[in-house]
Amino acid sequence: MDAIRENPRRMILIGLVILVLICLVAVLVFRIFTAGDEVAGGNTSTPTSAATAEPTVAGTPEEATATPTRVLSETPTVVPLSETTTAITPTATTTLTATPTRPATVAAQGNVPAAGVPQPGSIENLIKNGDFEQGFDQRGVALQWEPFKNDSVQAMYGRETFPYVESGSSAQRITVLGASEFNRHVGIYQQIDVVPGQVYSLTLHGQIRSGLGDVNKSSFGYRMQYAVSDPSLKNWQNVPEANWIELPWDEQLLNASVTKFYSYTTTIKPTSTQITLFTRTWNKWPDPGEAHYTFDSFSLVGPAPVTAPLLTSGGATTTTPATTTTTTEEAMVDKGLPKTGAGDQANFVHDGRFWGGLLVLLLLAAGAVYRAKWGY
Repeated sequence: MDAIRENPRRMILIGLVILVLICLVAVLVFRIFTAGDEVAGGNTSTPTSAATAEPTVAGTPEEATATPTRVLSETPTVVPLSETTTAITPTATTTLTATPTRPATVAAQGNVPAAGVPQPGSIENLIKNGDFEQGFDQRGVALQWEPFKNDSVQAMYGRETFPYVESGSSAQRITVLGASEFNRHVGIYQQIDVVPGQVYSLTLHGQIRSGLGDVNKSSFGYRMQYAVSDPSLKNWQNVPEANWIELPWDEQLLNASVTKFYSYTTTIKPTSTQITLFTRTWNKWPDPGEAHYTFDSFSLVGPAPVTAPLLTSGGATTTTPATTTTTTEEAMVDKGLPKTGAGDQANFVHDGRFWGGLLVLLLLAAGAVYRAKWGY
C-alpha cells in the first residue's frame, strides 16, 4: 500500500481497470437476465403457418368476383368442401386477416382482350383540326393535314375567312387554275387512328365557286370528291378510282357575297386500326379559268381507340364436383413478415471474444496490482 501512496498514477490506473471490470460484469449480468425477455418479445421467428384463402364467389363461374381473405394459422383444421360452398375453419392462437384494397375480379377467358389491340373508348371527333381553326403552315395548308396534287394544274392553298366559312373564323381554301388536261386534282389528307369493327359517322362541309356558277353551264366541270383508305395509305394515287365518292354539291358564283355551304354525312366501319381520309377537287375538263374550293367542319365521330392492358395471367374460374377453385390475376401469398437484423445482436455469453478480452483485462489488472504492491 505504501507503494500505491507513493505513486498516485498507479492508483488511478488500478481504479480505472476496476471500474472497467465492474461495467463489463454489469453488462454481462444484464444480458444474462434479459435474454429470456427478448426471446419472448417481437424478435421470435414466425412459426411455420399454412396460408388459406376463403374466396366468396357470387353468380355464375363466368361472372364470379372473388374477394379473398388471407388467414395465417398455426394449426389449421380443414372442413370438407361442398360443390357450392368453400369453407375453411381455422383454429389458431394468432390470426391475421388482410382485405385487399382492390378486389380481384374473375373474368371469363373468352372475353379477355388481346394485349395491344385497340378497344373502344370515349366517343370523340377523331379528325385533328377538322374545323380548321388551329392555324395553317407556310404553304397555306391547315395544320395536321398534308397536301397532294397531280401535274398540269396550278394550286394555291390558303386560309379562307368570312363570309366563306361554315363555322368559326377559318376554313381551308384551295384555288385551282390553269388546268390544261382532263381530270386535274388537288387535295388534302389525314391519317386517323380508329378501332376496327366500330361504326363511325363521317361529316363533311364545303362549297364550290366558279366563274360560271352553274353546273349546267360548266357541264359539271368543277366537282369535289372524298375517299377513305382502309387500311391507311399516304399516296392518293394508290386509292382505287372506285373508292372516290363524288360530293353532290352545286357550283356557286366565284365572287358572290352570299354563298351556301353544303353538308354530306355517311357512316363507315373500319377493318384496320388506321384509316386515311382524302378530300380533293376535281376539274373535269381542260379549263384555264379559276375556281375556289372550300373545306370546313370535318368530323369523324366514334369510339376513340384505347390500347388494352397486358394481362399476365387469366382470370379463369374452374369448378369441380368436390371443390371450387378460383384463380385471379393478382395472387395473394400468405407468409410471415421478413425479419430484419436477424442474427445481428451479439450474444455475450457464447462469444469467445468477450471472454478472451475479459481474461486480458484481468491479467492487466493483476499485473498492475502486483507492480503497485511490490514495485518495479
